[in-house]
Amino acid sequence: MAALPIDETLKHVRWSGSAGYILASALRDASSPLENAVSFYLPGTLNMRPEHGEIAISCGRAQARDEAGNGWATHFATLEGDATRFLAAVARTHQDGQKQLSIKRLAD
Repeated sequence: MAALPIDETLKHVRWSGSAGYILASALRDASSPLENAVSFYLPGTLNMRPEHGEIAISCGRAQARDEAGNGWATHFATLEGDATRFLAAVARTHQDGQKQLSIKRLAD
């Protein structure tokens, strides 16, 4: 993916439930069609709203929502293995505030 690495601020969602999100301008594409479209986010899933360049990481029950109401997103990944500590850190953004998040390619 050409957008990697991504180094952005992870914040807790306002209207969507139990999830954190980042906004990455490199991912913003208003013309990108939704694939594997979802409205509800399952815990441990990563979902993207390309019109905003937003990646949401669900740590509990959540939904693609914004000030305009319910929306749709592309489900593009599910965390594997024991992601308990990572998802707990995402959940803590609700009370502790924002955190830095880096997404990068594994070294070859």
